[in-house]
Amino acid sequence: MTEPSLQDTKVGDTVILRSGGWNSSAVIVRVNATTATQIIVSGVRYRRKNGRRVGKPFGGSWIDPATDENIKEARALIEESKTRRRINVARNALREFDVTAENINAVESFLASQSP
Repeated sequence: MTEPSLQDTKVGDTVILRSGGWNSSAVIVRVNATTATQIIVSGVRYRRKNGRRVGKPFGGSWIDPATDENIKEARALIEESKTRRRINVARNALREFDVTAENINAVESFLASQSP
């Protein structure tokens, strides 16, 4: 069986929606529509040839085929994102109580160690 590719992607297929930057993220999503040259996910158009978002030559989001490896990477990024959110919530809550930076770092380390 061949690996999925964007060229063969059709409506209902799964792709990995990614975004970069300081907090890179990934989401596993279904394709809503396609054309000969584009794949549409949640109303946003992406190029079949490279997965880049139409109208956004630099940065922004892009899609990758849902290979086993890409799905594994996406799930790891999703878990990492959840951990970052929990750490930020805890950090912000502790700041309200004027807790020292040392204690905030200790709690941050503890929360990071509790993630699966």
